[in-house]
Amino acid sequence: MNNESHIPLIDIHSHHKKSENEVIRVHNLMLHEFSPGQILPGNYYSLGMHPWYLNDSADIQDKSVFKRPEIIAIGETGLDKFRGPEFSFQEKVFKQHIEISKAMSKPLIIHNVRMTDRILKIYKELQPKQPWILHGFTGNPDQTKQLLNNNFYFSFSERALKSQKSIEAFRIIPLDRVFIETDEGEHDIEFLYQEYCRLFNLKISTLKEILYSNFNFAFKNR
Repeated sequence: MNNESHIPLIDIHSHHKKSENEVIRVHNLMLHEFSPGQILPGNYYSLGMHPWYLNDSADIQDKSVFKRPEIIAIGETGLDKFRGPEFSFQEKVFKQHIEISKAMSKPLIIHNVRMTDRILKIYKELQPKQPWILHGFTGNPDQTKQLLNNNFYFSFSERALKSQKSIEAFRIIPLDRVFIETDEGEHDIEFLYQEYCRLFNLKISTLKEILYSNFNFAFKNR
């Protein structure tokens, strides 16, 4: 890592289809609309069932697709208090993803809307060895401390830049537990790196090096 210019930017969760030089992007795919043709050589993907799009028949029966080497993460999956089917069904599907994450030794990308306490409880019950990454994190410092004590990773998007509580949360998170993502936002990953460096008085070379190291550690089985 002596030559900073050769360290790629990491975009841990993106709904954008474009690829860029010097960017490692984890493209999000949704199982309910998945086709093998969406997977392109040389790209990385996450695959899962988003809680918003679950229906009564939602079930993961064919798990073989998750074995593909281009799919390096399971999800996004998770729990949403305000949108999606009843909570018990969301939790059932969430736990299916957890089992796949465990079986495949791949990290879990988590969608969480006002369900931190329940996600923490499930984590403590199951004690997974695979990294759990809270994408689009906008939690407050108190929640953040609880999650830090249980080894979660935190991925920040442009939404967090507009939230004072999220900025305060970022300040207490060690950089070795941080990722940055474009999600569905309008800004590219380079802009987000620059904004985080400006807010937290970091050198771009430092942030690039740390997030690249985080990626290699969390996704070491890719």
